[in-house]
Amino acid sequence: MAFRASLRMAKATISFAVLFFLATTSTWAVEARLDEVNGKVEWQAPKAAEWVPAQNGTVLPVGGKVLTGPDSNCQILIDQSRVKLVSESHATLESVDPVRIDLTSGRIFSLVRGLKKGATFEVKMPTAIAAARGTGWTQSGGGIDVYEDTVHLTGSNGDEEDVGEGQGIDINPDGSLGDLRDASGDLGDEFNNFNDGGSDDGNSGGGGNDEGFGNEDDMNDAKEDMQQGSSEDNSSQGGSDDSSGKDGGDQLEDGGY
Repeated sequence: MAFRASLRMAKATISFAVLFFLATTSTWAVEARLDEVNGKVEWQAPKAAEWVPAQNGTVLPVGGKVLTGPDSNCQILIDQSRVKLVSESHATLESVDPVRIDLTSGRIFSLVRGLKKGATFEVKMPTAIAAARGTGWTQSGGGIDVYEDTVHLTGSNGDEEDVGEGQGIDINPDGSLGDLRDASGDLGDEFNNFNDGGSDDGNSGGGGNDEGFGNEDDMNDAKEDMQQGSSEDNSSQGGSDDSSGKDGGDQLEDGGY
């Protein structure tokens, strides 16, 4: 009888441990959701042919793409962090653990919070990669402006710079970095509103080298460009992108920025 009681106790303990493991791992799973959707915002699931209207609460899977139209914007919530895509922006969620967003064009505001030890948060552009922990900034293809802590910026030509709070830097079309300058005051006002949880229609536009788009045909062209760029990355450029991301993560791990 004592043996059977011990066996039942052991089974109960194992069952509880399995249930606890499943519950905690599901809680720890990082998920991205769309929020504060304003105006015409569409998203596309990986391998899907159609773009569909975005809604608050839409789960954005890894590989999902987001496109904001003129005078439109949205936010993406990733655990405790969030980003805002302003009007005429195109982005792809490449990874959630670690976080990596590919900003094809437009402008993004990033507010990074609660990353686990050793984790990184990156926003990749054609000309540079910005990597940080627990910080806030905005960037486009033409430059970056930092309003909290420090962001490490790596140009596509190999230039590197730590951009501190209150500083900005321009990014040249060839991926080289300009000199450090004061952060933009106008963009700072929009960042502060974003940081405070504001949901106004602030749309600073694509910025940088993005010419934007103003009608349905332009939006369709942007969708085709995103699809073509995704195919090229998967076929011929995936290796170099992964290595760049790894370098950024290694430097963060070493305490470099």
